[in-house]
Amino acid sequence: MPDREKQIAAALFVITALAFPVIFRGASEQAPTERMSRFLVRSAILEMKLESMLKSFEPPPDDTTANQDATETAEPPDRLDLFSPETWLQVTAEMAPEERKPVISQLAVACLAMGLDEEAHKLIDAGKLTFELHDPFRELLETGSTRDYARLADDLEASALPEWLTALALERWGPGAAATPPSDQRLEKALAPWAARTSILFGVLMVCFLAGLVLLALSPRILARFARPESVLERSMFGVPPVYTYLLFAAWFTLPNAISWLLLPSLKESLSSASVLLVGYLVSASVGIFLVTKRGMMRSPNLFVAVDLDLASATPRNLALGFVGYLVAVPVVAFLTVFSTLLLGGGEDGLNPAIPILVDAGSGTDFWLLLFNVSVLAPLFEEFFFRGFLFQQFRRFYSLSNAILLSAAVFAAVHLSIESFLPLFGLGVLLAIVYHTTRSLWAAVITHALWNLGTVLAVIVLFGS
Repeated sequence: MPDREKQIAAALFVITALAFPVIFRGASEQAPTERMSRFLVRSAILEMKLESMLKSFEPPPDDTTANQDATETAEPPDRLDLFSPETWLQVTAEMAPEERKPVISQLAVACLAMGLDEEAHKLIDAGKLTFELHDPFRELLETGSTRDYARLADDLEASALPEWLTALALERWGPGAAATPPSDQRLEKALAPWAARTSILFGVLMVCFLAGLVLLALSPRILARFARPESVLERSMFGVPPVYTYLLFAAWFTLPNAISWLLLPSLKESLSSASVLLVGYLVSASVGIFLVTKRGMMRSPNLFVAVDLDLASATPRNLALGFVGYLVAVPVVAFLTVFSTLLLGGGEDGLNPAIPILVDAGSGTDFWLLLFNVSVLAPLFEEFFFRGFLFQQFRRFYSLSNAILLSAAVFAAVHLSIESFLPLFGLGVLLAIVYHTTRSLWAAVITHALWNLGTVLAVIVLFGS
């Protein structure tokens, strides 16, 4: 095979991997959707809850402070302030006024309900909010109190505020209430179930993080024990030339987007967001499987054998390495996420589109559809296409290290996020190594599925009431 054709194919994939996130970030709409607005509110409330939980761990003030001379002013203790009104005013600065006002209003009500009156006033004053008669929470935010309790209850029910927070608001401004902020004990009681679940989550993550670091240090020995003797190059199940491989990839990316562009507007009128997301992914998976099957020049009559997804390769040994791969991914992706945030900043552009829908879904049918999509369908198809097909092809054309890096770059690029590129690149490298080591796509599927499932569980615990 001519080296020039390989070089052209590699250049096309690299250019695509670098250009995709940039192009789609520039083309994305600037104003958040209604669902994203609700998600922003819940994200800010999450910061308030985390800050309140950390505050509960602070030691009580020293008795000697109370006996200090009245003329002395003690320096306030240093504490991590997770929630900052200025941050959320900046986050919402580019929103249209009619979209921004409900977000800032609900954040101000959340602050008042939790006793953060100063922060609420900052949001209202710095946000330059002016209220019309029909605006939700108008009387409360203008005067700090309300006499129309029925309307307050209706406004709270229609808002994105969780039930525990609406309960605090009704306790503060309900009939006969003194409109005083909740005591620390009352706030801790309201947050106790969530704080317990969050503490367990952080504990489990810390154990996985430390275990992943140990396994990462031992990875050469571990991979040597799991490695298969067969050469990947000798067992390649596809015969597509390099440039044609790129064209297959481009066709897979283009056709599902064109089909979705035609179908989804009408589907959105009759289906929920979770159903629309599932249909879009099924279209993408179907097109990818069709292209690989019909145009991939398979050297096996069985597609599952060709991509090493046959049941014979789903051995306990291979699945065990998939679990090990997940543990290693925890510290690796965590470090890359922090580095990416420091380098590029965070924000909604790096957000998985399923997360805002998941936060909104509750525990109904939409939740189970999303769980199936994220934890089963996505790992199966993405491993089929990116590792089972593309990585096999790259391994035919290039060295092992270059094949791993190139497949990881393409995997990260198709998620169309600059902020998520580095973490997803790291995950893609680990997935390719797991697959190459075992020659079983099931091992990579397990790693991928556990990662997605862990993300779902974290969202449920953190954003739950």
